[in-house]
Amino acid sequence: MNRSDIGYNSAMIVMGQEQKITDPIGVEEAAKILNCSTTHVTRLLRDGHLVGRKMSARVWVISLESVRHYFRNRPRVGRPPLA
Repeated sequence: MNRSDIGYNSAMIVMGQEQKITDPIGVEEAAKILNCSTTHVTRLLRDGHLVGRKMSARVWVISLESVRHYFRNRPRVGRPPLA
């Protein structure tokens, strides 16, 4: 899915208010940015960690800014470094 397939006027509802997704991307592109699977991206969307809107049964529109924010602030996994 390309950005042109989604459309730049996509809107979503956040806390009862409609907001525009100014730079929309699809699940595949978000997965590449986050270096994870498309299934994990969908889980992040459903859990509210990413901002997006479900357009149909299998199509999500995701805010690129929310993906960047999650990438910068994502939880670290593994053992903490030794002091």
